[in-house]
Amino acid sequence: MNKCRDVIKPEIIPFYEKVFVDGKTVVVLEVNGIDKPYYLFKNNKKTYYIRVGTTVREATREELRRLFQASGSIHYDENLVYNSSLEDIATDKVTEYFENFRGMAFENLPEEEKENILINSKILTNGEDKILCTVAGILLFGKEPAKFLSQSGIMFAHFKGREISGELIDRKELNKTIAENIRNICEIIKLNLKHSSKIEGLERVEKEEIPERVIREAIANACIHRDYTIYGAKIRVFMFEDRLEIRSPGIPPNTVTVDNMKTGISVYRNPVIVKFINDYHLAEGMGRGIPMIIREMKKISGKEPKIEI
Repeated sequence: MNKCRDVIKPEIIPFYEKVFVDGKTVVVLEVNGIDKPYYLFKNNKKTYYIRVGTTVREATREELRRLFQASGSIHYDENLVYNSSLEDIATDKVTEYFENFRGMAFENLPEEEKENILINSKILTNGEDKILCTVAGILLFGKEPAKFLSQSGIMFAHFKGREISGELIDRKELNKTIAENIRNICEIIKLNLKHSSKIEGLERVEKEEIPERVIREAIANACIHRDYTIYGAKIRVFMFEDRLEIRSPGIPPNTVTVDNMKTGISVYRNPVIVKFINDYHLAEGMGRGIPMIIREMKKISGKEPKIEI
């Protein structure tokens, strides 16, 4: 018991009990840690371990990030991006944001003050010996987001017919900032969507298959709530003759269910990204997005859109 307290941090107190089985004394040891992840502190070094099958090994850097994210002690979008620097942030985009949405004359501020604002906004963070970008900083204002986070983009494909095996009509890949990707993919979808029209009075009125507001909200949701710890998987937008599919890597965080989403309950996996995208007015915010999508699509088709995990 003392050994556990001495070398495992944060301190953990296992449940200890002696029971008698077939005339023998058996020790029952139950460890229910609530302050995960735990580490072994030995020789002034912290070491984190994970179990893989029947073996125990030291966690890699990426596995450790996931452990901290799963514990809720840090959000992935606040993680630092190794080998990055302020030079990887597009200053024109940052200046435009702070001037338009925060009312700051950002460009005229002293460099040290600019840096402090970006650190406080979680666009930058303090590394061991220099200032680094956060995941949110790269995704929101990076010059080349895909250079550091190759999984960050959106892949679009338009297929003839109703199956992915159908003829490919159009294909695009978007690898810019989240806000640019949302705007650009919405334009691409709009160009590929069929439009019907009807005569009202003496005028022909175009009718949208899917309202632009619905498309934008669905794409924004996929971008701001996706699991960016999953490498090699981009958001995929597939268009078919009878439907539009938006596939976002990962599952909802913290036991959020489809029913929760439909009633407006949401948990932010990437709160920094959510804040900025809401400021850009690219998402409804406050859990209103999914209910709005359902409401608008029922008006048009009489059916709820399908949401699957």
